[in-house]
Amino acid sequence: MRYLKTNKDGALLIINDDDGWKKFDLTRQNEFLNSLILRGFNDFLVLTQDKNKDEIVNSKQIAKHHNHIHIQGFFNNNIENINK
Repeated sequence: MRYLKTNKDGALLIINDDDGWKKFDLTRQNEFLNSLILRGFNDFLVLTQDKNKDEIVNSKQIAKHHNHIHIQGFFNNNIENINK
């Protein structure tokens, strides 16, 4: 998914430079990711500048992810397997 911007316009945002990082809504992004963590997702792939690499919760740096985030690592013990 695309990174969340402060102006909420949904347009493309590149966060691995100072200009993009200024437009990035870190608070909303982390709130969203924390809600996903509560629902069983626990791994997010991003690409930021080195100075910002620890700002996005539960994220790992990976090349070519400067304009989008991967949401992965689903695990939830609360899901039941229902056999009919």
